[in-house]
Amino acid sequence: MTFKNWYTRKRVIFSNIHLYQIPYYYVKGVNQIDIARKGVLLLDEMWAICDSRMSITKRNRFTSNILLRSRKRGLIYLFSAQVMNSLDSRIRRVIDFTCVPTLNRTETVIKANIFRTGYPKPGSYLNTLYFNTHEIFNMYSTNEEVDMEDSVEDDMEIRFQENFNEEHGHFCTCNNCKGQVFDTWEKADEVAENYWKERFERRPDLKVI
Repeated sequence: MTFKNWYTRKRVIFSNIHLYQIPYYYVKGVNQIDIARKGVLLLDEMWAICDSRMSITKRNRFTSNILLRSRKRGLIYLFSAQVMNSLDSRIRRVIDFTCVPTLNRTETVIKANIFRTGYPKPGSYLNTLYFNTHEIFNMYSTNEEVDMEDSVEDDMEIRFQENFNEEHGHFCTCNNCKGQVFDTWEKADEVAENYWKERFERRPDLKVI
């Protein structure tokens, strides 16, 4: 969904996990979420982080920002949660849809059951989609642990990195890793778009959308 929102819908991406083959603003602090505007905000296990790191006042403010300001700010929230009941009930009531993914035995295919709202029940079932995992798993590290800080500088780095280098770490700017930091979104977007155009030219059979 993040790739599709960037590549086909030309939306700006904000993420608190490292992404590969997709340009993004790297959100490493809770305060940076409050300054994200007009795009897609991808949050991995944000709710567990809020529960453990934030005061009740900050937690309520964060929840209110999602409930009251997301549409005014032009933001689409995509997030993961291990347990649906861990989400604030106010947020579950305004969720547009819930995706419940299941891997097959060989972890090559994802079966994604889609439900309306934040209450995945038979009566709210919408659709089932299937995805090959090969390209998806290349776009992030399943072993990355999110450790967001409560307060950091407001400026977010704009990043693009082709692949994850196990030896060098999640984000490395050496020539072998080809990771880059940009001063504008337009520059990062252009580099990433050219990267995918070249891939599609080499592999006309490649389908990731």
